[in-house]
Amino acid sequence: MTSGISAAAPSTTRSSASPAAPPTATTSFASVADISSDWQATKNVALNSYYGYGWGKSVVGAIYPTNKNIQLGYVELIYRWGITSGGAKPK
Repeated sequence: MTSGISAAAPSTTRSSASPAAPPTATTSFASVADISSDWQATKNVALNSYYGYGWGKSVVGAIYPTNKNIQLGYVELIYRWGITSGGAKPK
């Protein structure tokens, strides 16, 4: 009996189609920690925020040797037009 899941050893060669990335036998990419927050202030207004930080490992370090970590954050204000305080009006 055979299984539908198979594992292959990581390749140590790379095609010449990507000259920016050097050939490497590394397989560890990155670790990420993130946090987000959503707050519905009123029926019309919401505030969302996000922050994430990534620690690049051997694969990222082989491509970007000087700084392999990354961070991203944003704050988003959402306003919904046409919502009345009593909810939607029946037709």
